[in-house]
Amino acid sequence: MAINYENLDNVVRAFMYQELKNDIASSMFFINPRLNGKGVLCWPELLGEAVMHHDDEWLTHEIRQQGLLNATEQRRTPSGGMSNARIPDSAADTLAESDFNRYYVRGLCLQVMAEGQRDVEVYRGKAVKEPRAESLLMIGKRLQAEQLLEALRHSSGHEAVLGVLLGPNSGLSVKKTS
Repeated sequence: MAINYENLDNVVRAFMYQELKNDIASSMFFINPRLNGKGVLCWPELLGEAVMHHDDEWLTHEIRQQGLLNATEQRRTPSGGMSNARIPDSAADTLAESDFNRYYVRGLCLQVMAEGQRDVEVYRGKAVKEPRAESLLMIGKRLQAEQLLEALRHSSGHEAVLGVLLGPNSGLSVKKTS
């Protein structure tokens, strides 16, 4: 199930695409280590296609359909060693949602700023079975669009930004304030 992007329109998509292009041009584009060789090669273009014409659900389908993820990954064991572990079935969903949502939030922040507004509001864009307490505390919180945009521009793409916002599987996004 895709995240419900409350303010996704062609203007936001254009800002999203520009942010993506800027990341690629400046070598700031994050390549998830779960992507296989084929995935690494086609990810920027595939994400660009999703940003301009589709959503995270379409992106998830394409990741699976094209076989873009590794089957296993190295993980640290409790004793400090390393072991190979199977990549979870939900990895395609997590990757598509997190990357698409990050560019959506960046695009929305740019749109809000261009309209002379200052803040965006956190909301639950996707129902989750067991919401984290930290996520529940974020819902309804207003954030400065410029500060959030800069934090996202300088994050590597896999960690939570400004607390739990946009962390993997949070189900959170932002919208224009009422």
